[in-house]
Amino acid sequence: MSYLDESFLSGQARAPRLAANYASMTDEELQKLARNADSLTELAWDALEDEMDRRHLEYSDDPGSPSLGRKWKYANS
Repeated sequence: MSYLDESFLSGQARAPRLAANYASMTDEELQKLARNADSLTELAWDALEDEMDRRHLEYSDDPGSPSLGRKWKYANS
């Protein structure tokens, strides 16, 4: 098995755990995490984005404003 295959499988095993973790967070916690997402892996960002989509939450740069109509810092990048 190649390194990339092992990494992919490892990521796939973590995805449900990330989804469950984000599902247990409040809307405010998710939005705060999204504002500070620079340290998230791509897998973690995808799980965060999925949870925010499920809740119909939007990303905002302003911590005092939960939604300015701007969606996803890394949308389709």
